Amino acid sequence: MVADERSAAALELLRAHALDRVPHSAEDLLAHLQGTYALLRAWGAREALALAGLSHSVFGTEMFGGEALPASLREALRARIGDEAARLVWLFGVIERRSFTAAARGQGPARARLTGAVLELEDRDLADLAELYAANAVEQLPRLPRICALVERELLSPCAALLSPAASEALATVESADEDDVLFDDEP
Repeated sequence: MVADERSAAALELLRAHALDRVPHSAEDLLAHLQGTYALLRAWGAREALALAGLSHSVFGTEMFGGEALPASLREALRARIGDEAARLVWLFGVIERRSFTAAARGQGPARARLTGAVLELEDRDLADLAELYAANAVEQLPRLPRICALVERELLSPCAALLSPAASEALATVESADEDDVLFDDEP
């Protein structure tokens, strides 16, 4: 299958399971997934990475709990997006975020968030996941509180060397929904 056929097949599966009715970042999950995919394509990401963006959080993540798709559909999704994209979706869902940041710095292994198991990541995996995290953040931060932008930038700053120039620029210029709000008042 070519990219357009793969994305259409994946979208058909996501729509069939009503991901447009799953709340996510003040929108719906399907819109977020499509926006993430569009960013990755605009940034020049290869097909597998963009397709991973189209379904990156459907089986749950550290920040987005629960499964929008049941685990029993992993193979159905894999058949639509391909092995490489499916592996990235799995990594995105299973990885503990701070351990990913440490791994990107070369300061320890990435670990599975639920088991603590070490995840073997190649340099390309680190770069792909960094780009995917950046697209995920850039797509939704305009709808989220400022604290979310600060956390994302803290987690992604060690990954700056791994990001494409387009992702770096987008991440540097994205604003949260309440960019002008004060994070903490002096008094409650």
